[in-house]
Amino acid sequence: MLSAVIAWWAFLPPYFGYTPLTPGIVTNLLAFQFSCALIVWGADRYRSLLVHLQAEEEFRELAVGELAHRLKNKIATIQSIIGTKLRDEPKIRAEILGLLSSLSPRTT
Repeated sequence: MLSAVIAWWAFLPPYFGYTPLTPGIVTNLLAFQFSCALIVWGADRYRSLLVHLQAEEEFRELAVGELAHRLKNKIATIQSIIGTKLRDEPKIRAEILGLLSSLSPRTT
């Protein structure tokens, strides 16, 4: 509301003074108020959407990290079982463990 009064005072002729309100001036001021409200609403929606997207991105990163950790644990378990079962076959064991190591997720 204050911005409409300032706009009336500063931007409508005579400049920097108040004139009696005519229907045209009232229409202009109402259009200005509506435009301001629309811009404020749009900025608020944009800000809330941005916060929501940032929270989703953080959750996505957390989920991907957790899945990588679980995969790493499963591969370590499989490597342990293969290492134990193929103790007498070192060449085959080394080949299989090498293949499993290539599947293990890399941590940065």
